[in-house]
Amino acid sequence: KSIDGIAKLGVWRTADLRDILLHDSMEMEDKMRVLQGIFLFRTLARPQLKRVASAMVVEHVHAGTPVFTQGVIGSDFYIIRRGLVSVTLDGRSIRTLGLGDYFGERALLSREPRSATITAVEDSELWKMGNETFVEIMQGPILQYLTNRIALQDTKISMEDLLFMRVIGRGGW
Repeated sequence: KSIDGIAKLGVWRTADLRDILLHDSMEMEDKMRVLQGIFLFRTLARPQLKRVASAMVVEHVHAGTPVFTQGVIGSDFYIIRRGLVSVTLDGRSIRTLGLGDYFGERALLSREPRSATITAVEDSELWKMGNETFVEIMQGPILQYLTNRIALQDTKISMEDLLFMRVIGRGGW
């Protein structure tokens, strides 16, 4: 519908609608720019990137609040836009994730319960994408990258697994 057509309904003034549309357009461009800066999305064509950006819902999470817990069935993929979250597995801290990091893909790809608990360490802004959009967009090279990333996370290596070959440096001033 045109702006003038909607404004004639008496609900909005034309100037107000133009401001809203301009704001929405700028917000979409900002989301697309941010997404292009994330390694995972660099190979997406502009229409796919626009689809991802439009599907992202902003979620604010206060420090100490779980985003999701281990064992729960997952339905969303998250990108950290601002803040810091911790990843815990069976109550043991594994790592922290910050700006530009993402999580939640494992449960969506493997259709299994969440493998870890994610909790906001500080007030955070997360961009959330639902399973339907995730499955639609995550095809080809992106899907292969995510699958390989998950496999690397599952690799358990201890010092006993390593073989000393030679010293490659000793440090210094």
